[in-house]
Amino acid sequence: MPAGSLLFINLSPAGLAHPSLEGRELLGAVRAAGLTPQRVVFELTEPSTVDAHAVASGAKSLIALGFQIALDNLGAGRSSTEWVGLVPAHFLKLDPALLLAARSDPISQALLQGFCTIAHQTGATVIAEGVEDPETLELLPTLPGPPLPRLRIEAAQGFGLGALRPRPTTLESTAGEHAVL
Repeated sequence: MPAGSLLFINLSPAGLAHPSLEGRELLGAVRAAGLTPQRVVFELTEPSTVDAHAVASGAKSLIALGFQIALDNLGAGRSSTEWVGLVPAHFLKLDPALLLAARSDPISQALLQGFCTIAHQTGATVIAEGVEDPETLELLPTLPGPPLPRLRIEAAQGFGLGALRPRPTTLESTAGEHAVL
């Protein structure tokens, strides 16, 4: 892994209770992979029936071990928005649908500005997800809405940022048919 880069690992809220995420075992696995906890970011994914306070407690345990936390898909349906006030996240990842809606929808603009303000107040980094083309990347600094002290999306994620796109995969069924995904 290149120096200075981070490894983001998706983790469901229910996964926070898995025994492999406890102290020494987790730290040993990370070190065996040649990493330090500071370079690993656990990205809390879709909402679940897990109590928000339990999620916050699990996240804080990981932070105490030196890991970082990201909240994923903010601004989407039933996203982890409720966790924003409870989990001391290092990264707030904005859902692509929120970014697209913020082009013209005042409520989406307000949500976007709210997440950016929270990030500014807490020191979190804002990441725009779903940057699949140059147009979306160019859109980020020009989203409409009233100016804020630091309305800024600091990072982006998506296939539009790299040279490689996923290639179709051919699966062979037992009947000998092929499907392209």
